[in-house]
Amino acid sequence: MRAAAILTALVLSLAATAHAQEWDEFVSKDDGFKVDFPGQPKVSDITWKSQLDYILPGKVYSVEKGKERYSVTVVDYRPIEQQGIERAKTCEEGNQQCRQNAGIMGPGYWKHVERGAVIYATFKLL
Repeated sequence: MRAAAILTALVLSLAATAHAQEWDEFVSKDDGFKVDFPGQPKVSDITWKSQLDYILPGKVYSVEKGKERYSVTVVDYRPIEQQGIERAKTCEEGNQQCRQNAGIMGPGYWKHVERGAVIYATFKLL
C-alpha cells in the first residue's frame, strides 16, 4: 500500500513538472511587467483610443496554443499629458472643459482619462 502511494505521488509530481515546463516566465522591461505564457509571445503594435478620444500607443503580447489563446495588452499613457495640452490650445471659446485655471480642466483634463483607464479597459473587455 505504501509503495502504491509513493508511486502515485511520483507520477503526479512528474506530471506537474512536465506541465509546468510548458509555461515560461516572460519579462518585458520596456513595458514593465512579467507574466507566465505557454511559449514565447508574439508582439503586435496597436493604437488605443481612450474614453475621451486620446490616441495612445500600445502592444498586444499573445500566444496561441491549440484552441487556447492568451494575451496581455499594454497601453503607454505617457504621451497623454502633451496631447491634453495640445488639445486645450484648440478649444472653442466658452467650452467649460477648457477653462485654463480649473485644475483638472483645460490642459489638465487628460488626468480624468488616466484615472479612469482601468475601469474603461474593463468596460471594453466586458
